[in-house]
Amino acid sequence: MAQPSSSVVTLSAYKSAYKELFPGMRVEQCSLRDRDLFRWMPKDPNFTGYAVDDSGGWYHIPVRYSKPQGLSYYFGQAQTKGGNATEGKGLVKSFKLPRKRYYGYLTIDEEAIAASKSKNGAFYSVKESETEDLIAQVSEELEKHLWGGSNGYLGQVKSISTTTITLYPGQAGNFHVGMSLGFNTAADGSGTDKADAVARVTAVNFSANTITTSADLSDDTAAVEADHYIFRGGDSVDVSATGDAGNMVLGIGDWIPLTAETSGTFLEVDRTDAVEYLQGWRKTDQGSIEETIKALHSDMISKGSKPDTIWMSYASWFRLEQELGSRAYRVDGEKGKFGLPSLQFMSAKGPLTVYAGSFCPDDRFYLLKRSTWKFLHLGPVPHLVMSDGVSHRVMTGVDALEVRCRYWGNLACMKPFDNGVGAISV
Repeated sequence: MAQPSSSVVTLSAYKSAYKELFPGMRVEQCSLRDRDLFRWMPKDPNFTGYAVDDSGGWYHIPVRYSKPQGLSYYFGQAQTKGGNATEGKGLVKSFKLPRKRYYGYLTIDEEAIAASKSKNGAFYSVKESETEDLIAQVSEELEKHLWGGSNGYLGQVKSISTTTITLYPGQAGNFHVGMSLGFNTAADGSGTDKADAVARVTAVNFSANTITTSADLSDDTAAVEADHYIFRGGDSVDVSATGDAGNMVLGIGDWIPLTAETSGTFLEVDRTDAVEYLQGWRKTDQGSIEETIKALHSDMISKGSKPDTIWMSYASWFRLEQELGSRAYRVDGEKGKFGLPSLQFMSAKGPLTVYAGSFCPDDRFYLLKRSTWKFLHLGPVPHLVMSDGVSHRVMTGVDALEVRCRYWGNLACMKPFDNGVGAISV
């Protein structure tokens, strides 16, 4: 019997049986753009459970803030104190960490995909580039909130003139052309919502630190005014009505606030009876970044706190470098433990590594201990939704593909006592 000259079962014949996947390596590469803090931070992929009530789904973070006080020169007194309900035991409070979610969504016209497949007909693949940019945008948003916090606000109005909003220093980088906006009189969304019109960003000017909006928000029944807070449309939440955590993941500033809490709760914990143990350390501006770092670090190490890393904005990094002059020495990127360019700052406890973060606020720096932080999550952060094995779904009723991107997680601090924040004048 003659042998066939070619295969009947071929790749092209069975093209409908194959799945078009988005390479996992590319997702990771996209998501690591400008995520220095996230890259530095330890991760835990086991944020499982039902994080809504006390059924066991909450991630509990116990923090010890006092040791047993049954001590005395006299044995009898020590024995008496040791048997007292207050003095005879250490004190622990447990933070209840909820799991947060965030989504990115995109639709791509099938004809646009087909027309850009060949390099002869397009400079780049629409499908790949749009998917990559969606992942990168979700990743960037996560990095912003890891610094900014769960309230979700991205900037604050310094002044407004018709469609031009001038922001406070360094905030223009949080906005993109096409972004929808929301406004509230309070940072936690508990104030009054402003601007009846649906406004989007039509222009961003980093040098002038301004954004231009699609509507005049200064002339409205709910006009936007100086010091109002700006959110991505749909992200703001009234924290006072939903408990003490906003829509976004918690940030460094939530765990280690620049101004200590004097009332209320955080993750259902009253943090006012042992401020440094439960809220970390803080120091007002001492006239220069260097002096403020020294003063804060001195306070911390004298009480047993052990920070190992300093984080600040790029603008503050530049100022510190100028202040230190020849007294600072650089550590090249290849020598950094995580490949991040850094300065080293000599202290009474040895050198501290100084990093710059893209979205760290200009008005503060942080002294952190890496091992006390953990980003808990489910699945890669972020990841394309591939529950049915494919990264791009065919839509019904329209000739297009649907792309979904998401992450589930939240930021935990296991020991706030080893972390602090210092103010920087801007």
